[in-house]
Amino acid sequence: MENEKLVLVEIREKIALITINRVKSLNALNREVIKSLLEEIDLLEKNGVIVGILTGSGSKSFVAGADISEMYQFSPLEAAEFASLGHKLMRNIEKSSIIFIAAVNGFALGGGCELALACDFIYASENSKFGFPEVTLGIIPGFGGTVRAPLKIGISNAKELIFTGKIINSNDAFNIGLVQKIFLQDKLLEECWSVAESIQKNGVASLKVLKSIFASTVSEKDLLLEQQSFASLFTNSEQIDRMKKFLKLF
Repeated sequence: MENEKLVLVEIREKIALITINRVKSLNALNREVIKSLLEEIDLLEKNGVIVGILTGSGSKSFVAGADISEMYQFSPLEAAEFASLGHKLMRNIEKSSIIFIAAVNGFALGGGCELALACDFIYASENSKFGFPEVTLGIIPGFGGTVRAPLKIGISNAKELIFTGKIINSNDAFNIGLVQKIFLQDKLLEECWSVAESIQKNGVASLKVLKSIFASTVSEKDLLLEQQSFASLFTNSEQIDRMKKFLKLF
């Protein structure tokens, strides 16, 4: 049985390690995980945390994506509500006064890749994998991937990843600028803590201003268009058939 605590938090000297804790589900994002993350981030801001390191439990996965077992029977309205909740989380991370480092320790697919993109930068373990496999399931990225990926890696690289649904390794992710640094699996968190410590020594007011400036580069209009487009795809049989086939593989 899964640990009831879906998000684990450790705080040391204004630095927080936030761990998504659904190992058996490869830390997939369902509604409860997203709500837990929203609550924890709000508490961390109130407690004056300066840097947050976001990672996943275990060695296999950061976040393998949104939880397909929850999604596949969504109505368009439920899909819209789910997308809205996911967008709220990503935008809260982006607009938060906390500097977020994504410590990607395995799969960062679909919603997991979108979660990493919402952070300020991404460090990855050598075994990490990135991608947007949504098209193989008959849908599109629904948590901001169509907006943030082009800003991060350029429009052509983003189109290639999203249109093909292919999964790339950490070296390829580094080469296109998705990942800033790659570390050995057992050194990833250590290196993230080191960088977090260097950041939290800087001027708090200046860090908050910088976060606000960078957050303003993401278009709210484009994010809304993605949410609406994502929900519209839950009206066709192809989405259900493809998601059912996916679930039968596991």
